[in-house]
Amino acid sequence: EVKRRAHAAAQRTILVADHTKFGRRALARVLPLEALAGGVTDRGAKTFLPVLKEKVPGFIDLV
Repeated sequence: EVKRRAHAAAQRTILVADHTKFGRRALARVLPLEALAGGVTDRGAKTFLPVLKEKVPGFIDLV
């Protein structure tokens, strides 16, 4: 609930996550990828890049 309220109050929400956060099941889904304004991840997430770039308009390539 706190994360959803923070998103609602923010001008934009950016995803910052390393590759270990992708492809795992979570107890709760906070936001759909389409709700994000952008994002960045590391080189280990290259398997997930096509989906991230399709669903998150401002997604930045690997750093």
